[in-house]
Amino acid sequence: MNEQNKPIQAVLSVSTLAIRFKLLNGMWLKNKVKQTKRLLKAGGPCFVAKLLVQKLLAPVVRFGSILFFAGGIAYEPQQTSTGKTSAGVNILYASREDYPALIRGRTPAISYEKYTRRLDSGDRCVIAVTPLGEIVHSRWITTNPRHIPEIGMALVPGPKDLYFYDGYTWPDYRGRDIDGEVRSFIFQQLRERGLDRAVSYVAGNNLVGLKAARRKQKCIGRLVYFCFGNMKPVVIWKSNLDGVRLVEAAGNDE
Repeated sequence: MNEQNKPIQAVLSVSTLAIRFKLLNGMWLKNKVKQTKRLLKAGGPCFVAKLLVQKLLAPVVRFGSILFFAGGIAYEPQQTSTGKTSAGVNILYASREDYPALIRGRTPAISYEKYTRRLDSGDRCVIAVTPLGEIVHSRWITTNPRHIPEIGMALVPGPKDLYFYDGYTWPDYRGRDIDGEVRSFIFQQLRERGLDRAVSYVAGNNLVGLKAARRKQKCIGRLVYFCFGNMKPVVIWKSNLDGVRLVEAAGNDE
């Protein structure tokens, strides 16, 4: 390169970087504005203000709420499922061989060790599968105690309870009520297992999860927790949880 052109090339490189930086910043700001508008519409200004405070305090303090839900034949007798949804997917139980398809496109992915450990402990994975064999939704069910990471405790289902957790719908298939159809399928399985209801929990800042749960389930209680730094979270307020028990967790084996 000609020595006389080097300063010009340097200026052009800096200018290009500056333009890219401005474009990226503009896209980031535009996305944040859209996200804020969606949150305002879904949760209102108080909800957005709470999220902002949580983010500002997150390095030092964590706090939030958890809502517990129950559903099933006893709550909504008309809710049944044949295993075929209006979205054209089949609902069934996953096997060990389904693991590669289960993690394809899922974020975050579940490790094979955790997948097999859950199955070995008696947990079942309910999946929604397209006619082409693509898994587009998964949800785990169990009668065993399972860890709640937000509060570092374990949820213990009642003697007639089924607990479902770790529900995930692949992004391209959201908004088709596959989640609701899977819940109805699970409720239908209760009778075969001799159980009365299915319980679950949703974090208070998960608007999508709360909306989905309220479509098919009834809120049976809530709690508020607080955590300072890396210390163990503390439940500072808890309502009656209608038979759901919380105990100290031996570890995160979920």
